[in-house]
Amino acid sequence: MKLLQKQGYKIQPYKVGPDYVDTEYHTRITGKHSRNLDMFLVPNTDCLRSLFEKEAHQADICVIEGVMGLFDGLGVDKDYCSSAGIAKLLNCPVLLVVDGQSASTSVAAVVKGFANFDPEVNICGVLINKVASETHYQLIRKAVEKYTDIPVFGYLKREKGAELPSRQLGLIPDRESKDATQKIQKISESLEKTFDFKRLVESLPEEELSYKAPKYPHNWPHPIKSIGNFIDWFQQRYTQTKSENEKYRWGILLFLVTVFGTGLITYFILKISFLIHPFFGTFCYVYLAYTTLATKSLSLEGKKVYQKLTLDTLNSARKQVAMIVGRDTSELTEEEITKATIETVAENTSDGVVAPLLYLFIGGPVLAMMYKAVNTLDSMVGYVTPKYQAIGWFSAKMDDLWNFIPARLTWLFLLASAKLLNLNVANAWAVGKKDCRKHKSPNSGFPESIVAGALGIQLGGTHCYHGVEIYKPTIGVTLRSAEPRDILITNTLLYVTSILSLSIFSSIAIFFTYYLF
Repeated sequence: MKLLQKQGYKIQPYKVGPDYVDTEYHTRITGKHSRNLDMFLVPNTDCLRSLFEKEAHQADICVIEGVMGLFDGLGVDKDYCSSAGIAKLLNCPVLLVVDGQSASTSVAAVVKGFANFDPEVNICGVLINKVASETHYQLIRKAVEKYTDIPVFGYLKREKGAELPSRQLGLIPDRESKDATQKIQKISESLEKTFDFKRLVESLPEEELSYKAPKYPHNWPHPIKSIGNFIDWFQQRYTQTKSENEKYRWGILLFLVTVFGTGLITYFILKISFLIHPFFGTFCYVYLAYTTLATKSLSLEGKKVYQKLTLDTLNSARKQVAMIVGRDTSELTEEEITKATIETVAENTSDGVVAPLLYLFIGGPVLAMMYKAVNTLDSMVGYVTPKYQAIGWFSAKMDDLWNFIPARLTWLFLLASAKLLNLNVANAWAVGKKDCRKHKSPNSGFPESIVAGALGIQLGGTHCYHGVEIYKPTIGVTLRSAEPRDILITNTLLYVTSILSLSIFSSIAIFFTYYLF
């Protein structure tokens, strides 16, 4: 990084994993805050890309320091929490650093092994570390370039006093190392003489050197994200040091401030935007309404799991479904992954589509945004756990109340959609009547029971949450085993229900507007 900066490049540093010590050195060298890229802490790949892209477009070159070896991560999955996994996710070329101490041609075998282990990882070049001399380096370089197609761009000599100090857990923190600046300077000066960076840059395809602008504006402000940020800030600022009894009261305040604050802000945004210009006001109205609906994103997440089940490994499907469910997924079978996805899509057909549509037609974006605030509160703090029991109880109860009518309307719309799609309507009706109130939630069982009946499968049962097995009442009867294609059928039910509910709510709104007002 120091060498690149000396060449006049703007550098944005990153670190694979949660390490905070290495990032301090990155910041010292570049003057830019280094960002962690961690698949374990941020399992959502879109979010991880966003963390990378947010800073990447401001730099000439992004440098991502790996973690341990190229394929070392959490467990034995070569792509999970590893440097290789991040490189593939971000489509980044890899400069492989190889130990050359006391070896020559054997280094070629090591490089070839890394290249063949996963051809999808783009190893664009090699840097040889701990080289004794120029002659030693030439032996290694010739061997690597003879037996592999990967170029060697340079080396770093073994020098006393150039190593950064470390202890059992890794490098000594930047603030504790008195001579770190001098050592970094010494290493960069050495690399300047022995590393052909210009050749590395020239060998890379142009698109890998510059930030790729996303196809749609990722950085547009999203209201739901802002609501979530506020909830998180409020918790950190006001509830961390409170007693349990105080947290119950602060939980009510959190709900009131978040929900009614969201409503007021939405109202004034629309008011001001229409004062600026009617077209601008209409745009804001439509955009805010659009952000409350989750049809597309919900369908997309379900499709991702389906693709992993049918085109990839079971382990990759487990990781994909972990992004949309709260249960432990490491031991799930194909059928269990399928059922978990169906449950999520079915339940959120109410929460993410029918409910916001209902409130949108009753009170416009203002009421719809207030509902999304209620829903976001429940998803962030509405858990029966020691951490959230006190602060989230009121939000959880209010979410049940706000979703009471939408869940029952979703029951009807899903039943009608099943009829339109020629699914097992008789079984859906029977299961829907019998099992709709079995779920622990007063609302979730309504959409899940219709979907289970229409597909002829059984949902619920025993699941593992944070290492603890929890039994949920079963919904539906097992007429057959759940198959990955059932995810696509559930997605189709989602779309038909969305269109049906939109049509009915629009018709009612037009009727009341025309005949009553």
